[in-house]
Amino acid sequence: MKNIFNSRQFKMIVIIGLSLSALFLVLMIASRLILLDSFVEIEQSNVRKNVERAINALNGELTHLATVNGDYAGWDDSYQFILNGNKEFLDANLPDTVFPSLRLNMLIYIKNNGDIVYGRAYDLNKEAVVPVPESLYKHISPESPLLRHPGTESLVKGLLRLPDGILLVTSRPVLTNEYKGPIHGSLILGRYLDSAEVELLAQQTKLSINALRLDDNVIPDEFKLAMIRINDADPIMVSPLNKDIIAGYTIVNDIYGDRALVVKIETPRNIYRQGVQTITYFILWFVFAAAIFAVVSYWLFEKLVLSRRKGKESEAKYMAVVEHANEGIIIVNSDNKMILEGNTAFKSLLGYGNDEILNMSLYDIFAEDSESVLLEVERIVKEKRDLRLRHKDGSLLYAELSASPLEQCDSQIMCVMVHDITERKVFEEQLIDQANHDSLTGLANRNLLNDRLVQATAYQKRKKMQFAVMLLDIDRFKVINDTLGHSSGDILLKQIAERLVSGVRNYDTVARLSGDEFVILVNDVADTNDIITVAKNILESLTASVKINEDELFVAASIGISLFPSDGESADHLLMKADTAMYHCKAQGGNNYQFFAEEMNLKAKNRLSMETNLRKAVEQQEFILYYQPKVDLSTGEICGMEALIRWQKDGKMISPAEFIPLAEETGVILPIGEWVLRTSCRDMKQLIDMGFSNLVMSSNLSSRQFANDKIVELIGRIVDESSLDPMHVELELTESILMENEEKLIRKLYAIKDRGIRLSIDDFGTGYSSLSYLKKFPIDVLKIDRSFVMDITTNPDGASIVETILAMTHTLRLRSVAEGVEKLEELMFLAEHGCEEMQGYYFSRPVPFDAFIDLLRSGKKLQTVAKVS
Repeated sequence: MKNIFNSRQFKMIVIIGLSLSALFLVLMIASRLILLDSFVEIEQSNVRKNVERAINALNGELTHLATVNGDYAGWDDSYQFILNGNKEFLDANLPDTVFPSLRLNMLIYIKNNGDIVYGRAYDLNKEAVVPVPESLYKHISPESPLLRHPGTESLVKGLLRLPDGILLVTSRPVLTNEYKGPIHGSLILGRYLDSAEVELLAQQTKLSINALRLDDNVIPDEFKLAMIRINDADPIMVSPLNKDIIAGYTIVNDIYGDRALVVKIETPRNIYRQGVQTITYFILWFVFAAAIFAVVSYWLFEKLVLSRRKGKESEAKYMAVVEHANEGIIIVNSDNKMILEGNTAFKSLLGYGNDEILNMSLYDIFAEDSESVLLEVERIVKEKRDLRLRHKDGSLLYAELSASPLEQCDSQIMCVMVHDITERKVFEEQLIDQANHDSLTGLANRNLLNDRLVQATAYQKRKKMQFAVMLLDIDRFKVINDTLGHSSGDILLKQIAERLVSGVRNYDTVARLSGDEFVILVNDVADTNDIITVAKNILESLTASVKINEDELFVAASIGISLFPSDGESADHLLMKADTAMYHCKAQGGNNYQFFAEEMNLKAKNRLSMETNLRKAVEQQEFILYYQPKVDLSTGEICGMEALIRWQKDGKMISPAEFIPLAEETGVILPIGEWVLRTSCRDMKQLIDMGFSNLVMSSNLSSRQFANDKIVELIGRIVDESSLDPMHVELELTESILMENEEKLIRKLYAIKDRGIRLSIDDFGTGYSSLSYLKKFPIDVLKIDRSFVMDITTNPDGASIVETILAMTHTLRLRSVAEGVEKLEELMFLAEHGCEEMQGYYFSRPVPFDAFIDLLRSGKKLQTVAKVS
């Protein structure tokens, strides 16, 4: 019986031991799968966030590059430089020291047609200028995204793949200080994403960052796998490299949308190792427990105390895992939100001790109010939420929270996971700050100003109060910039910004729009006199001298003021009217303030309307040409004509004196001038075909047209297209054109002469009249200005001037033409002193082309010539 008893005992022990061992094995496998998968999921989530941080840092570099681009592109000097390529702009504002100070490898001013006005490359490692890579030129053709800017707010930024390396590149249209066009070209800035730049990103993010081009000759297998697995649905691939390192990969596209770069982030597998250690601990414990239970299973039925003790040990070990986790974990009562337990990571995050944390609730650690806490608790059960927590020292930090409801006996509890994201949030806030503040002065930029104006409008409407918009522009700032350089101008702008901020209340807004243009939003204005006081104080604060290096400067400003709601109820209207008042103030001499008045707006609208109509006039065929005959004083016959433009708008004839200056200022003179030359050449060819082959047609060429580097080719193409012999074409130049760069001017003039076209100086004597340029330049004709011709018979000095001009033309073997001849006495004087040609009302007013043909057919001659001779 004893043996049977022992045998039965043994069998029971074996059965119970095997059963318990099987149970332990199942629990062990389940624990490994659940716990290790949880740690792997946390680890992969952490890696994905690190990849996102790296990409955010890369985008931050592009944003900084775009900001620098905006400072240079939105500038009157840049706008003029893209048009005329003035080398003085480069010397004053773009020395080679700009490249290392702004960490630039490439700076290119380029026109819309692909012509490079200025291009420079710089090796930051060698600190030396290097040639612009040949491979870059295919990316800056007229069809390139870098040159296609649909509007003034256009911005292109991203990556370019060049043989020399990946280039961070931004492109903006070159505009005026007011960010206005028309757009004639772009400013392209580039910075290589080389090892130094990648190291800088790594330092900023405190990550291990590697980058590999997709077109590298040798691509490791891990990068090939990333190229296959990464897609739009899953843009980040996470893959363990070994037991110590896990890597995250993502692909960055270039500006064309093509894959350009694989970014790899390596992260130590601390979370995974913690999980493996935890699972290993559990496995050892389960093996040990199974062995013990196999031996003492018989006694477990009689010793429940031992079973409970083992259960508590298991719970203690699980709590040890939670306690040593890197993420913060707390157990919370679902009903009253009291904290029941918290691990070391959570207590370290908030700075509390164990006794303190157990006497606190979620209401104590959340930065939100009680109602918001209840709402957020409901949300974190369903999804992860970014919330602010309150540290023991009173400071706030950001954390990502998620929760899982649990049951404990008869009570409901929650397990809350707390992940510190303060560093990421700070970085995001820095990006937002850069998007809303001027990088040079730290003031609000246009985006933030518009937001403040919208808020002020809504607030003051409710209070039925008014506020003021003061637009301030520094008088003669361009002179300071051109004289002392861009860096000195920046120093001046910073000091002015400080004075403006110190001169207003802390709830008013000071913003920098562009260049030297600032806006001050003054809230809660009870009386207009309050604004006058503010304006005077600001002007007074600017009178103190500014010390820049060794130079002492005195500055003044013009201030335009608009009021809400009397001058408008939208931000655009208030800014526009303040701008109009400011320009009116400048026209009065500056260093003052000016409130907006409606008549200013009327003038501005009329000017804008004319500018708009002027841009449409060419395509709507509203321009017509009149021709004033030129008469040979030796024969009395018509020997040529001058093409004169007229604008016929809505049945009215608009004088050239009204629209030509505006066309010059806005650049519309370029298409107008091209149309005039093309039309006059076509009309001249028609006259020759009709048998009038002795005529020469003269057409005016403006300084804006002549400054175009392609003007010679344009003139030649127009003449060739009209099938006109160049000997019948004469181009009239103003004396201001001859003030250009002499070497460049001579090349252009001789290139025109080589095509067989005659050149004349219009209105000679009214500008920079000099014998030196008459000797150097290939001039054929001098036109004596009407102001001198009028004085021939009434003013001895005027007659002497004309005599001198005519004698000079004879000496230099130039042909002379007198303009504005209206009296017989004037004609006789000119003929007597050897003037070859005349034009003026005495013979004929300017007439339309058909009337000019009739004039030629009539055979009209100057009858007084025979009497003089």
